[in-house]
Amino acid sequence: MKKLCIVLVLMFLMLGASSVIAQTAQETPTSVKSAGRARVVAPPALVGSLVKATAVGSPTTSIAGAQRACVVNTESMRELDELVRALKEAEEADDEKLIDELNEKIRSIKEEIRKDTEKCESVAEPMIKTASKRVIAINIASSAGGVAGVVPVSEVVVPEPVAVSSGREVTEYYKLKISKIMAKDIDAKERIRELKELRNEIDKLIEELIKSHDEIKIEDVDELVTKIKVKPTKIEADDVIVSTTEKDIIAKVNDKELKIRPAKTHVIILDKALEVNAPEVSIENDTIKVGNSEVGLTPGDVIRKIKVEPKKIELREENDKAVYKIATEEKRKLFGFIPVNVRLDLTVDANEASIIRKEMPWWAALTS
Repeated sequence: MKKLCIVLVLMFLMLGASSVIAQTAQETPTSVKSAGRARVVAPPALVGSLVKATAVGSPTTSIAGAQRACVVNTESMRELDELVRALKEAEEADDEKLIDELNEKIRSIKEEIRKDTEKCESVAEPMIKTASKRVIAINIASSAGGVAGVVPVSEVVVPEPVAVSSGREVTEYYKLKISKIMAKDIDAKERIRELKELRNEIDKLIEELIKSHDEIKIEDVDELVTKIKVKPTKIEADDVIVSTTEKDIIAKVNDKELKIRPAKTHVIILDKALEVNAPEVSIENDTIKVGNSEVGLTPGDVIRKIKVEPKKIELREENDKAVYKIATEEKRKLFGFIPVNVRLDLTVDANEASIIRKEMPWWAALTS
């Protein structure tokens, strides 16, 4: 009887260990041998959930049996992105001098990334910092026997997201791919070619993201896109153009969300129950603009400050200033005794809520 109990206990322990190993195998990225070295293949499901802590130079908290990959930070990614875009334009204009200058700047950034990466990999006891910048951490057992260490970015194989679920997922994918390209031992011409191809790939993912979602939050794509323009019948995200009248771009003014939607002949701005028309709207550096003028107050903020009940609101640019054109009514008496509603058109500063101009019909002079 005692021997039977021992056997049953051993079988139970073995079954438990097997289930743990099976679960670990499902969650662990595949390790692939290539040219005598192990490459870490992160499965697509991991791409959107790899963010753990901060920028190059500060990998995530060390875990026994875990490995880390240090990637390019947000500032470097944006700078490279702008340089690649400028390089495309310089090549189209056949400006050899500018092309050489841009190539030199890209080489300079590569050297900065190399130094940052070496610093990151040399951190013996990594600590969690703030989440304003991000680093990718891949929690996997080492192919060399489970020894903890830093995975060189060039050894991490990152598959393209199968379905684009968020802008953040595309951002992290972009960062890893840039890091891999900058870590390669290739000449400058080949590196620039790969950076251009990657930017084209990211543009396609952004297009897919806009087409597949009814709402896009600016904060989810601000690291991928420099400027978003919402125009009648279309949304432009840098070089990406999507024809639509059914998608909302969600931006913030004073931490209050506004929905911006392209219509057939104009752009609609929704501030809760308020609907505002505009010719077109752009969002750049977390700032909403009409024309070239910034909008500092929401329609709701302005209405509450000037205390009117609007019949119609438009957002325009006048004299290099963003203004709300508000149509309302004022109760008056014609000839001093006949009650009438007089149309009142207000032009209000969109940053200070000060009334710039009042307009009324000519016969309003006969009212009091």
